[in-house]
Amino acid sequence: MHLLITGGTGFIGKPLTQQLRKEGHKITLLSRTPGAGGVEWTAGHGAPDLSGIAPIDGVVHLAGEGIADKAWSPERRREILDSRTLGAREISQALQKLPTKPEIFLSASATGFYGDRGDTPLDETSPPGSGFLSEVTQAWEAATAEAPARRVVSLRFGMVLGSQGGALKELLRVFRTGLGGPAGSGKQWVSWIHLEDLIHLISFALRSHEVRGVLNATSPHPVRNEELAQTLGHLLHRPAFLRAPAWALRAMLGPRADLVLQSQKVYPKRATELGFTFRFPELPVALTQILKLE
Repeated sequence: MHLLITGGTGFIGKPLTQQLRKEGHKITLLSRTPGAGGVEWTAGHGAPDLSGIAPIDGVVHLAGEGIADKAWSPERRREILDSRTLGAREISQALQKLPTKPEIFLSASATGFYGDRGDTPLDETSPPGSGFLSEVTQAWEAATAEAPARRVVSLRFGMVLGSQGGALKELLRVFRTGLGGPAGSGKQWVSWIHLEDLIHLISFALRSHEVRGVLNATSPHPVRNEELAQTLGHLLHRPAFLRAPAWALRAMLGPRADLVLQSQKVYPKRATELGFTFRFPELPVALTQILKLE
């Protein structure tokens, strides 16, 4: 397949691009700095010009402003939303002009769609929640649905675990100093996925014609926040009892504290029904493998 990928140089996009190339796919990067053979484009600045490249079989849309790196000022909230919704619409506009439409348009989304849901088991049929993260993902998926492709897929990412980026990189730094522990009550559910499983789930969706609509990109075994802390502490041989109170997290992070305090017990029902097999379904095995790669 000839695949157009946005966000192809990031924490998820870089290893994904490497894996897809190993599988024999031709990759064209759509980026601010695409490099040789890519297409220059910045979300929110108009549709990219795709007229000069070969017919596109599929699109993987990962690009979007980071949600954890800056305070959620009104301007930052708009940047987060626009980078996702305008980005998806602009790519769709460019694809509409092509004589041959792609087989699949696959976009990232997030389990933030479900909001803060306590102990309620959640799957792809569960309704959306409330709050900023849910509003962003709902708008993102609505924009993705406009794509002119035979199959449109939204993958709701959980916490993606890998040593080179994402939340785990920061957690490892904190826990190695001996200052790690649960966030808030520690009872909130964390829905997570090993980076390698996420990459293979994307590859699975690209080649499986039955895959369309929403898929939860999470391990079949969500854990409570305190279990994540205890597992990390055990594997790193560090204490894991310094709880960060919710009030302190709110004071320090403001609304961004939702990223660690909200509870989402998400299950990958659709992926399992479609026959996808997780290589790292259990947290201790997943973290052990990641730590060996550092």
